[in-house]
Amino acid sequence: MQRDYLLREIEKIGAMLRMLIRRAVEQKDKNEEETETEELLNDFAAESGFEIDELLNSGKEELDEIVNIKNGFNPENTEYLGDFLVELAEISELVEKPRYLLKALELYQIIDEKTHTFSLLRAKKMDSIRNSLKN
Repeated sequence: MQRDYLLREIEKIGAMLRMLIRRAVEQKDKNEEETETEELLNDFAAESGFEIDELLNSGKEELDEIVNIKNGFNPENTEYLGDFLVELAEISELVEKPRYLLKALELYQIIDEKTHTFSLLRAKKMDSIRNSLKN
């Protein structure tokens, strides 16, 4: 019973994050106003049970704890969360962009550390973030 609940939570969080990523990409393509970003953040908070600021204001160890204690954040969904932060960086104010990118990078690093697996796609994402932060 507990296992079924966890599987449902994992599926629910994954679906929610994929939907938010899709909306963020659409917003970026349309150059929507900032109010749309606020809606994305509010929807994320409502569905996930925590605020993006909670992630942004945490250190790497705290970030790891946050995704550990929240039901539904397996490595795949944690990577979706990183992808969502990257998309938010693209549509957010210039001042906020590095904060989103740094947290996404930390999430990707946490996944690498926990899974002990190499992903070429994730490595490319991390390199892209590092290059963006240099500029």
